[in-house]
Amino acid sequence: QSYIPMIEEFKNIQNRKGWTKYDASIEELIHQLSNTMPLSTLAPTQCMYTAAKWHGTDLKKKGNAGHVGTNGSHPWDRVKSSCQTFQDGNENLVGGLSSIREAVILLLIDNDVPTKEHRANLLNPYWTHIACHKVGKLGGNDNVWIQKFGQDKLVKSTTTSSISTSSFPIH
Repeated sequence: QSYIPMIEEFKNIQNRKGWTKYDASIEELIHQLSNTMPLSTLAPTQCMYTAAKWHGTDLKKKGNAGHVGTNGSHPWDRVKSSCQTFQDGNENLVGGLSSIREAVILLLIDNDVPTKEHRANLLNPYWTHIACHKVGKLGGNDNVWIQKFGQDKLVKSTTTSSISTSSFPIH
């Protein structure tokens, strides 16, 4: 719920510019956040940073963004490979924005993804750890970032979130 004022501020700024394309997604997000219990604080971890950095280097070699590595690995494969006690993981890719705060807000709004997968990653109550890696310039985008999320089977999430677990499949 602490994101709601930032989301409303973002909407006001966009509306002053005449941009209303985010309005429906913003209202949906505010409703979802209003009905979400506080989530656990995610702990940073070196093993996931290593996975994010590896994927960033791999993306640079390919020259474009994507969730499948050149070796066929998926986000959860890279997390579980790098973090031996982790049972699941996922990632968000974002780029083109100089403000990481604005990037996170746009991932929460998730206007261009019908399934709202970026939002689901950010609000998943089962994640216990996080890592972020700045890839830099990739393709035509500056400031590309990888956000990695993981669930350590040895750490219990302390959240009491009311988000349905059916939205968060375990891979």
